[in-house]
Amino acid sequence: MKLIKTDCLNAIQKQALLACWNEVYPASLCYTSLDEMDMYFSKLSNVEFFLLEYDDLNATAFAYRFLRDKETWLTMLMPATLQRKGNGKVLLDVLKSGCVELNAWVVDHNHALMKNEYVYISPLWFYLQNDFAIVENVRLETEVISALKLRWKKSD
Repeated sequence: MKLIKTDCLNAIQKQALLACWNEVYPASLCYTSLDEMDMYFSKLSNVEFFLLEYDDLNATAFAYRFLRDKETWLTMLMPATLQRKGNGKVLLDVLKSGCVELNAWVVDHNHALMKNEYVYISPLWFYLQNDFAIVENVRLETEVISALKLRWKKSD
């Protein structure tokens, strides 16, 4: 396992991120091209990428944190082959380092379909087990996503 922190992905990493994104997220959130994904990232501020690479498994987990509306946000993308093995906690611990607060949007239902036509399984339980709390009365509802806002705060 190799942990990489960078503020700029190379072409191979971008292609791997696109493939991972389209593998793990509901179909409504998938991108059709690198240009489309690059456009999304161009709208974010202070992006820091964290990659957890496993050469022996030919798999990479991705996470990134960024600023939006004076808040620090995170996104994690964990391929199925790396789930339930402690990798999410490793990435979360790295994302939390140096932060006093992190925010995330998390789909909280299991009825969205993925590109492979399997049902998307919400990672809400994972975040709740890792000290995130639901922000009451804050929900993202668009034509492509329905999600709760979660927040982690560093304890004293």
